[in-house]
Amino acid sequence: MIQGRSGGVCAGVSCWLAIGTLLLPGSLLALGETQNVRGVGMGKTYAAVSQGLEAAGLNPANLALDEHWLTIGVAPVGFHAGGDVFSYDVYTNFFSGVESPTGFEGRYLAEAEKTQIMSRFEGQDFGESFADFGARLLGISVRLPYTGVLAFTVTDYAGASLKFPQDLAEFVLYGNPLGSVYDFHDTDLSAEWIRAYTLSFGAKIADVGVFDWLAVGAGVKLVHGYAFYEILHSDSHLETSEYGVLTGDVDFLARTAESSTLKATGFDVFPVPAGQGFGFDLGLSAGLTSDLSLGTSLTDVGSVLWTANTEEVYSDTMLVIDNPLDPDQQKAILNAVKGDSRRDVGPFSTRLPTKVRVGLALETNLPGGLVLGFDYVQALHEGPGASTNPRFSFGAEYIMLPFLPLRAGIATGGAQETAVAAGLGLHAGPLAIDLATDNIGWIVAPSTTSYGSFSVSAALRL
Repeated sequence: MIQGRSGGVCAGVSCWLAIGTLLLPGSLLALGETQNVRGVGMGKTYAAVSQGLEAAGLNPANLALDEHWLTIGVAPVGFHAGGDVFSYDVYTNFFSGVESPTGFEGRYLAEAEKTQIMSRFEGQDFGESFADFGARLLGISVRLPYTGVLAFTVTDYAGASLKFPQDLAEFVLYGNPLGSVYDFHDTDLSAEWIRAYTLSFGAKIADVGVFDWLAVGAGVKLVHGYAFYEILHSDSHLETSEYGVLTGDVDFLARTAESSTLKATGFDVFPVPAGQGFGFDLGLSAGLTSDLSLGTSLTDVGSVLWTANTEEVYSDTMLVIDNPLDPDQQKAILNAVKGDSRRDVGPFSTRLPTKVRVGLALETNLPGGLVLGFDYVQALHEGPGASTNPRFSFGAEYIMLPFLPLRAGIATGGAQETAVAAGLGLHAGPLAIDLATDNIGWIVAPSTTSYGSFSVSAALRL
């Protein structure tokens, strides 16, 4: 039986925080983080360490620190995915299936194994999972005579984050035994795909008194949005009586937007936008001494206005299931979970992933060259892969051999757990190839880590 109800030059961090808060009218990793492969390998240090084209979108002032007259980036890409509850070994041990003569089949979990999985919550009421992918479709920087460095980049970002209650994991593992009660309130899911066309400029100023040098920069960006999904409200409950009757209240509200191209074809590299917006970056760097520099920036200030195929998906349904094998009741459950109602809504706006960054870079006198970097990053709002928890990172790059820079670092805070990063470069003349991960654990000890990442880039520098 189914019952339904219808519904329908800044002095410091505080300066950047004030500017960002006043200009904002939440959402993903900064546009360009995973594509700055050198910084990824140095534990996500970017603000003072990055130079030239790799600084686009992170600190435009540092564009001016690269002496090459032309740099062309060859489609740098990066991804990272994982969560804070289930590690890689949980997946491989319990959810990768068992081999049989006909292939891999689902595995039956014993009671002790279910208990082991649930112990990963360790008193947490909620778990989080995330995945994101970034790619720079085009990147080019040119040094202009007597002025500075001009850069143009086209950067894609697609990401999603999920917050789920412990009760949801229990329901998946144990089903609905007699007398069980589950509360799925505050389940949260957000996802989006956007593309930013950014024009940036950085200029270096000599002889500025207190500093050895000073660099300033700015970037403006046109942002196209292609797909968006966000749960606005979720408060669902399920209860099974002693007689085996399942009753529930499925109550949630989400909003979506989707490119007409994607809606018709499923995927296209250059779809018609579903939304459009603008944003900007500001940056400043200074030489405190001949070896020590400071970098600070405010990035991704702006928003996207979604106008195409904007809908609210909602469900406000009472379920009473007394025969789960009944096809009609199965269909009703599926419709309630997916959202049994849709309605068109007007345009709505979402913010870009605005972040404040402050960093230091120290160039030592060791043979070959050792660069040390430190970053503090503060996101101004939550979103896929972004957290308002501050992130601190420390990294190093050692160039023992000119063609083989080695990098390592550590980051803590932000959206992910503390992790050790590693990376290297393969440089031959004007060609530079860089590889990195911001969590080496998923390569050397996958059973102990809950997320993994990988970034790769190539660039031609003349």
